[in-house]
Formats: sequence, C-alpha cells, structure tokens
Amino acid sequence: MKLNDEINREIMFHEDAEVEIRSANDNSAKQIDDIRYFVSHGFDIIIVSPNEATTLTPVIREVYGNGMPVVIFDRNINDNTYTARIGVDDEGIGRSAATYARNLAGDNAKAIEIGGLEGSTPAYGRHKGFASEFESLGGTLLASVAADWNKEDAIRVADSLYVVFQNSR
Repeated sequence: MKLNDEINREIMFHEDAEVEIRSANDNSAKQIDDIRYFVSHGFDIIIVSPNEATTLTPVIREVYGNGMPVVIFDRNINDNTYTARIGVDDEGIGRSAATYARNLAGDNAKAIEIGGLEGSTPAYGRHKGFASEFESLGGTLLASVAADWNKEDAIRVADSLYVVFQNSR
C-alpha cells in the first residue's frame, strides 16, 4: 500500500521514532485486535483505514476517548471520534462515474454497478453518489452488488449478472 511505503520512507528521517505496520487483510476482527495491540504496547498514535465502519467505530471511539490520537485514513467510521481524517469525496467520485457511464451509454442507459466491500464507507458513498446521479440523468440502475475490491470477485459477479440479464430479455 502506498501509505505504508510513504510512512516507511518518512520514518528513516526520524531516528527516535518507531513504526509498526499490521495488515488485517480485510478482516475486521483482526483489525480490532491489532488496534488493541497498539494500545496495549504503548504506541503514541494509530493510523487506521477502517475495514467496516460499523464494526470499527466502537473500538476507535474507545481508543480516542482514552486519549490516544487516531488518524483515520481513506475509509471512515460512523462517528467523529478521531483526531484527523484523510480521505476523499466518495459520493463525488460516484457522481463522476455516473456522469461518465451515462455519457458512454447514451439516452435510456442501463447499468449494473459493481462496488467495493459492503460495509465500507467508500463503497457506500460511491454507490450513493452513482445511483442518485445516474438515475437523475435518466439512467436505470439494474443492479448493485459488492465485489470486495477484488478483481476476481468483480469478474465472477459481472459474469453472473450478465447471464441473469441476458436470460431475462
């Protein structure tokens, strides 16, 4: 991940600082365990990209409430109990994608939306922006499904939906 590379590059300029990076591999329970590990081992700050907002909000709220700085990166939680958030306008990204799709497909456009990890704030925001904008531009959203940010899952889901919609003609 690019953020990890940038953190590791920056830490080289600070002899007195340590960084430990852990990956939960899209497993919210492991991510919660990792956050608790950092707290119990006396780290000074946590930077986290919450896998699922609803699942991670309570532990981040607790850690922040106990005085530990928490920086939320990319994804969000269902609360404002963090020190800072670095992220993008996910709904805006969804609206832009809808405009692009509508321009490619023309009038009476129909689309299937293949999104990211269900329960993640980027997937939710992008879906919300895409669906509302696509329909406001006269398009019809036939289906919206999650593919967990995974190319293989996206291909499988797209193939399945293609068969379903071909057979329903």
